[in-house]
Amino acid sequence: LYEELLIGKNVMGTQHPSIMRAEEDFLSWEELKPLIEQLWNACQRLDCTKAREVLLRSAVGYSPTKEVEDLVWKHRNAGTRASLGSNVTLGHIHGPGDATVTANVIVNFAAPENGSGSLQVGAPSGTATGNVSLTGTVNTSRGISGDSLRKLLDAGLTYANIHTQLNGGGEIRGQIHKQ
Repeated sequence: LYEELLIGKNVMGTQHPSIMRAEEDFLSWEELKPLIEQLWNACQRLDCTKAREVLLRSAVGYSPTKEVEDLVWKHRNAGTRASLGSNVTLGHIHGPGDATVTANVIVNFAAPENGSGSLQVGAPSGTATGNVSLTGTVNTSRGISGDSLRKLLDAGLTYANIHTQLNGGGEIRGQIHKQ
């Protein structure tokens, strides 16, 4: 039986002739904990580039020999879309919901309750700008307070959805995560 679990080059013998050991570099818990959190966040966002960066910064001896090989990630990041397939009609923040569910509208980008906003509609590209005060109610019909919205945002349980003429249910959607 032969098994090698050593990364470092500082290999030495032990009292047993078939057992070797190495003194390898390691990170203290204070150094490791924030890196684990960064790696976790990158994985939650399916951000292979960020996960790889964290590993390259942190793991002594980690040196990948290839680029990212995740086919789903490659497909999702094959290029950026300069414009949507048809003109924008609506834009919202929806919740509560993770990436696997469809949820109700909480904030309308064009006319948020307890705030101001604008959404460029009638074109396949543009901008949305605005603000919402979290000190009051942000959705009267659903009874959602600013504090509740903040908790949903912090928990990653909201997503932005842009609706278009050809895709009334939403053409582009992105989960909102706290940075």
